[in-house]
Amino acid sequence: MNHLYFYRPHYKAQPKTASMNRPEYPEVDPSQFQSSLDNYQGLINDAEKIVNHFRNSKQSAVELMEMAQQSQFDRVKELIQKSGITHPVQVNFTPNQMIITLLSNVKPGEVCCELKMSLFW
Repeated sequence: MNHLYFYRPHYKAQPKTASMNRPEYPEVDPSQFQSSLDNYQGLINDAEKIVNHFRNSKQSAVELMEMAQQSQFDRVKELIQKSGITHPVQVNFTPNQMIITLLSNVKPGEVCCELKMSLFW
């Protein structure tokens, strides 16, 4: 009869000091985060404009989907911008969804936040 024995070493736990528990981090500065939150509200407002525009106009929704089927990115962006948005937009789509990314426009070339909308069809 074979007996298997497992060796389980027991280690004596070393006391942990406060410095071992957590690394030192600099004091947080929430100003950039607060600025992003302030600007994000504008992105939410633009997202609402997009949703309402295409929800309330079947013709616009059909045209958007047709342009996407034909991979006409510029035309799709143009149709989205017609909804009255004020922020820059990036668009990607697949056969079953469209991803709209609204970018903050705080300063040219700077993006503090973005809002992605994934809409399936």
